[in-house]
Amino acid sequence: MGAVLSQNIGNKERVIAYFSKILGKPERNYCVTRKELLTIVKSIEHFHHYLYGQKFLLRTDHASLRWLLNFKEPEGQIARWIQRLQKYDFEIQHRKGTFHGNADA
Repeated sequence: MGAVLSQNIGNKERVIAYFSKILGKPERNYCVTRKELLTIVKSIEHFHHYLYGQKFLLRTDHASLRWLLNFKEPEGQIARWIQRLQKYDFEIQHRKGTFHGNADA
């Protein structure tokens, strides 16, 4: 899993920091959506000192994660992950994978 923390300066997106982690054996068996959500949770928590108390935009190439903020009755692990994200102020935006070369490299 990987993520990039960036900031727009002028009209250019500038990288501040990178995050990557190897999935454990059980995590490798997750469906793609669950892996993407896990990446969001781990990345936001990794960048906590930059993001906590700030409104930020989270861009993902996995379109189905846009439902995250509107999920009605999450259960189990998904509910726990969503609860961990509730202390952050963010918006999720879909961006095609071809524009995410820096995170997927």
